[in-house]
Amino acid sequence: MILKTLETVECAWRDLRFACRLLRRQPLFAAAAIVTVALGVGANPAVVSVLETVIRKKCCGTSETVRRPAGRSGSAEFLVISRAVFPRDSA
Repeated sequence: MILKTLETVECAWRDLRFACRLLRRQPLFAAAAIVTVALGVGANPAVVSVLETVIRKKCCGTSETVRRPAGRSGSAEFLVISRAVFPRDSA
């Protein structure tokens, strides 16, 4: 079990060294890859935050109440099912 784990780590280390060697040979590609990963990592939480804010305001009205539709799907009535203070909105 330990031997197989060590072989896996060695293989991963070899792959990482090979990837670094290839990226050093092509710096423009390396820069494009790094920028793409950075934008993806940064854009994901930003989009989730914006969507969460929009959905929360649309569904909950205020940040102090959490609501659930009451009645049929076409009904505009809402029941207050709990009172909650969201950490980001309380400040």
